[in-house]
Amino acid sequence: MPVTIFFIIINAAVFLAIRMNVLQTSEVTLYSPAVLERHEFTRLITAGFSHYAPWHILMNMASLYNIGQILEPRIGSFAFCSLYLASMILAGLLLCIFRKNKPVQSLGASIALFAMSGVYIATLYHFGGASIAYSELGRTAISLLIVTAIPRVDHLGHICGLAVGILLGFAYWQMGV
Repeated sequence: MPVTIFFIIINAAVFLAIRMNVLQTSEVTLYSPAVLERHEFTRLITAGFSHYAPWHILMNMASLYNIGQILEPRIGSFAFCSLYLASMILAGLLLCIFRKNKPVQSLGASIALFAMSGVYIATLYHFGGASIAYSELGRTAISLLIVTAIPRVDHLGHICGLAVGILLGFAYWQMGV
């Protein structure tokens, strides 16, 4: 799980940089006018490593550890890293497109985490068939419902992440890896 641990360390370092005012959240958030109009594409990555509260980073890092422990050994570190970063960027871009007319500032690893859950669902489908994959999709849908109870959470970002992750996961396995 070297990539998973590396991502956890990056998230912790960025969180500390924000808390010590080295970075400003307004400079790293996923914000559609900044991305789509000012072409600040780095926000597609910086937002995925930024968190605004201790509970936020702890919850996301526990989820990252869990999905990394399951998925990274199964698909390999390079694939895990590539799919994580690709899903973070693509899901963030999709979210910006959906939020173009009603921009909201978003940040956190959960878009990529839900995407990696989508990759895991595709992986289960590849190895175990539809019934196992649908079962995991049901558990992930319950997680989506649970996080809707948390205020200030960008639920559309989670849905974008899950959709992108499922598509990337199926594409990954279709390539015959």
